[in-house]
Formats: sequence, structure tokens, C-alpha cells
Amino acid sequence: HISALRSLAWHSTSEEKRVEILDRMAHDGLCDDDDYYLLGECYKKMGKLNEAHHWFQKTLEKSPKHCYAFISLAELHVMIAIKYLQDAENLGEIDMNEQMSTQWDSEEVLRFMYDNITKKDSQAVSENWIPIA
Repeated sequence: HISALRSLAWHSTSEEKRVEILDRMAHDGLCDDDDYYLLGECYKKMGKLNEAHHWFQKTLEKSPKHCYAFISLAELHVMIAIKYLQDAENLGEIDMNEQMSTQWDSEEVLRFMYDNITKKDSQAVSENWIPIA
């Protein structure tokens, strides 16, 4: 039964269907770390960033060294930061062209973060990690 549900969730092309199945599995305590990760990815693709954050964190609770969850969580933080900056610019609170000499897209920001984080001790990074509210 569990393997059939898991297979259906992982092979579905609909994010909404995946979420429906995986939410039910999570509620029943049937998810493993990869299921939690997939649930986070689905919510991220659907633009539900707080839910995505919750499930990436849940992945890391279950499997603290889940590298894809760390990467997705970092990407999520960058997406949120960019959204806040765009909102502030749209409200006239800041002028991005004045604040930054170049425009960075999320891939460039992630590359910068990766290059700098990999130079540091992983424990120091995790101790200084700031989760979103």
C-alpha cells in the first residue's frame, strides 16, 4: 500500500496530486526523508514558500545530511530575499539600480553562496543558519 502511494506520488505529473498524496502519507506517518523533500519541492514549484520551507526542514530533521534539502532550502532563502527586494523596489523603498552595480539572478546568487559556504566549516554554517519566520 505504501509503495503504491509513493510510486503514484513520485510519478505524477501534477504537483497538486503529488501534494495531496504526500500530505496524506505525512499525516499518517508514512513518509521518509525523500518524500518530505519531494513535498517541499512541490510546494516551492506551486509558490507556497512557507510550506516548502516547513517540508525541507522536516527532511533535515529526519535526515540531517540530506544535501538536496540543504540546497533547496538555500535556494528558497534566496528566492524569498529576491522577492523582498523586488517588493521593496516596487513600493519605492529602494532603488535596486542604485543599490547594486549589477543585476544578479538567483543562479548567480546561489553560485556565490555555494562558493563562500564551501570555504567554511559546515558546522559553523549550520550554527549561523537563519531560518525564515
